[in-house]
Amino acid sequence: MRADLDESLKRSHIEPSSLSTFQRILLTTDGTVTEMLEAYTLEQINVVKLSEGLVSTVQEIPVLELKRGTQVIERKILLQGKISRKNYLYAESIIVPERLDRKFQ
Repeated sequence: MRADLDESLKRSHIEPSSLSTFQRILLTTDGTVTEMLEAYTLEQINVVKLSEGLVSTVQEIPVLELKRGTQVIERKILLQGKISRKNYLYAESIIVPERLDRKFQ
């Protein structure tokens, strides 16, 4: 497992060996998680946005080389089965707008 991923899991008090094979694949893949879930569940997956907003970081985020107070977009979503409405995955992401190409800012 990649060292940065292993470190991130341990900071979150998640022991990689306690995860199922499928969970480890989801965490380490370079493909889109949504497409993998669709293939695995044989169901179309919807992205349900729980929240999204511009916030200032309250602490440093070393792995992203962010200082306290940096403006970021914080987003929380669910990947949910279109028919079953089953929630398969919850995800949080941080986007640093100043690092995006101008056309995406």
